[in-house]
Amino acid sequence: MADDSGPFSVVSHQHPLIHNLELQFLETSDSKPQDQNADYWIPYTLVARVSPALPSCALTVRAVMAATGQSDASSVSQDSPRLLEDAPTLERLVCANTARTVHNVGPTKMQINMEAPQIRAWSICRVPIAHVREIVEVVLLLRRQAVFNELLGSCVGITTVDSESMETGASVTVKTFANDPFRIDMYVQAEQTGVSMGVVLRVSEDSCILAWTHQALGVLDSDLTDMSNIPAASLTKATSHAVLSKAAAISSSIPIIVHWLLTH
Repeated sequence: MADDSGPFSVVSHQHPLIHNLELQFLETSDSKPQDQNADYWIPYTLVARVSPALPSCALTVRAVMAATGQSDASSVSQDSPRLLEDAPTLERLVCANTARTVHNVGPTKMQINMEAPQIRAWSICRVPIAHVREIVEVVLLLRRQAVFNELLGSCVGITTVDSESMETGASVTVKTFANDPFRIDMYVQAEQTGVSMGVVLRVSEDSCILAWTHQALGVLDSDLTDMSNIPAASLTKATSHAVLSKAAAISSSIPIIVHWLLTH
């Protein structure tokens, strides 16, 4: 992997924040120095440094590599394992091994449980760019991953939002998918009313968070087993729940999405 941290002179440009991501583009010399053995020369003119490093599924890593003509994952990720099964999971990198957490949204108390991690991941920290036209595609790929990570990461930590709604307790089970790494399924059970419901969330290629209810998808029994059988082809923008999708896009927070479900 070429080293872009050497003592050469660079010009730094700050890219606007991309959903809690910051890209720093480093311009380097496009001509090789007189010293042919200099170990700090790199054969491209731009390096996009991702700060902080972005945990990314294999689909994102491969798409970034394809967009920039790279053939080795180490060109975009430090300490990347060669085998997919040796890579850590996205859930562990984003959620720090937290499988259960309690959130308070107004007086609504909910417990969120995450099922076993499914998505193998690398952390993208740098992207060598051979031509400026590659920047747009790379930014779109990173933004989609960042939106998904924010949504997934909302399962852990502390969420507190003021509300005037009545007190309601809920248990939420969250499931991710290795073969559909931008999808999150939720099974929500309200403790007081006994009502249960299933919701599918998915981040589209244009980084929109779309949502579908189990009723709209024809799932009669609200559990994650039945929801796992929902074909990806049926998860289109046209079939999504417009209001729920808007709430998901505005909040990027699973606890707030659950609160919306319980109060509407």
